[in-house]
Amino acid sequence: MTVKSRRRLWRGPERSLPFELQAVQDGHATASTHGSLLQAPVFTGRFTRAVIALAATAGLVVASWFFLVRPEIDAAAERAVAAASSAAPTPTSAVAGNDGADAPAPAATSGSAFDIRLAVRAAVTDQQVATYVVPDDVQVRVTDLLMQNPNGDTGRLTLLRNSTVLYEAGLENFLDFPTALRSPFVFDAGDSITVQLNCRAAGSASTGECSAAITLTGTVTAT
Repeated sequence: MTVKSRRRLWRGPERSLPFELQAVQDGHATASTHGSLLQAPVFTGRFTRAVIALAATAGLVVASWFFLVRPEIDAAAERAVAAASSAAPTPTSAVAGNDGADAPAPAATSGSAFDIRLAVRAAVTDQQVATYVVPDDVQVRVTDLLMQNPNGDTGRLTLLRNSTVLYEAGLENFLDFPTALRSPFVFDAGDSITVQLNCRAAGSASTGECSAAITLTGTVTAT
């Protein structure tokens, strides 16, 4: 026969539960015997220590993310933005209402690094563009974009090759948004790299206009 306890022993040392067994059959005297059930706890000391160790490890991982990993990622992103902003030339053609002056042509040595920041300003309900024309005898391959909307404006930011739309995003969806392209955007000699800003609402009442930019990085090669 199998003997079970009505109540579980959740933790602590094993315990011995005495019991009496009686066998009754008609025409025969009742037979009885005594025994004891050795009941083990559901959670042993080893199991409890393992749970505590697991919880401590999980806490350490979470703390490492918030106090070590995440701050380093944020710091690296800020350094990358600062480096791109300080090194980027201004666009070659500054359209009315936008920032910038003529930018020097990129180096024509094979595989040289290329980066340029095209900044645009536009009044509410207005559309403005900033354009960079690829110089003769070079090809530009853009592999990364950094879109910036520092004032939290609302509207649409569009990147074009000549008149072809390559990328567009709603300003309300980002303040700073870096993205790596799966396939590079290729611009041949004479192509126009254009950033178009459609302003719907200004995020800063003091400026009364939208201000956004795209920094493009990649390589330039001689053709």
